[in-house]
Amino acid sequence: RPRVSDVDALKRECSRVIQEVLIDASQMHKDFGGRLLSRLLYGHDVPEEAAASALHDGADKQRQLDRPCLESEIMSSPSYDPVGISARALSTRFRRQFGHEAYPCLEDDVPYVRSRIGPHRVPVAVPRRLLDVFRRGGYHALRGTEEEAWFGMDPGGSGLVGRGVAYPASEASDPQMATNVLKAAVSFVQVAESVTAVTSGKGPLITFETVAFVRKEGLTGMSVSPLSSPSNPAASSFSNEYMCRYNERDGRFYVNDAIFTMPLSGNDAAASSSDNGNAQEEGKDLLRRAYMLGMYLVQRHPDPGVMVRYVLSGK
Repeated sequence: RPRVSDVDALKRECSRVIQEVLIDASQMHKDFGGRLLSRLLYGHDVPEEAAASALHDGADKQRQLDRPCLESEIMSSPSYDPVGISARALSTRFRRQFGHEAYPCLEDDVPYVRSRIGPHRVPVAVPRRLLDVFRRGGYHALRGTEEEAWFGMDPGGSGLVGRGVAYPASEASDPQMATNVLKAAVSFVQVAESVTAVTSGKGPLITFETVAFVRKEGLTGMSVSPLSSPSNPAASSFSNEYMCRYNERDGRFYVNDAIFTMPLSGNDAAASSSDNGNAQEEGKDLLRRAYMLGMYLVQRHPDPGVMVRYVLSGK
């Protein structure tokens, strides 16, 4: 088997060739983009060949498709394609073939992505190696990007590590207020959780230690950034999708720290100006804010019955 003396030089040359054939109008009749997309998607240059091969290869073929190949390594790396020309061209080819409503994702993430993008978009399962390319071509790995923003997990080479760093209530800008709000919210929730604890034999999931806060600046636009539209700027809302997430891996609830500054009613500003320094009004504000925090937490609770009991408790 011949050896390549300089693999880096080979990859750079391959990158140059791929970019040329993808964007050169005189080469379009050869459908190189379609063949390359099919190779990364199915393992064959022609989809018909892939369908026949899938009947025999099964799971082994899928594992092979998930592994990086020379083309995916080149197109997903800024070292060989600094501005992502080939990745963008391949993403355009994907849209032409599957439609503008198609959204690529991993097969295991299809249910999650479908629940997030709404009926106007269609999740399309693709191998991991192709998704790595699409990240540089304008498609975000929706689940990975959101998990990184909320939980601080790297979605796979996106360079966003550490954007969403969680912190305890004691490290909030107003630690005393944050601590009091969280303690009150936990006490409200645990009343609703008590039935679950009795019937399941497990302790409460929501405790002071299992709730962390994420800075709102790191979450702006993350809930719908690849899917947002001017008529639906979800990043400016206080919906549960934007305010709280539960991480099954570590059993913690992550809350947007906008909970400490969000308006609770339309006349909050007037109330705060007329009752400035009023301890009674501040106490009511704390309880209202704690109840709202509790509501966000129970909406993310693995047991949906907890939310019902929380509302019925009338706290």
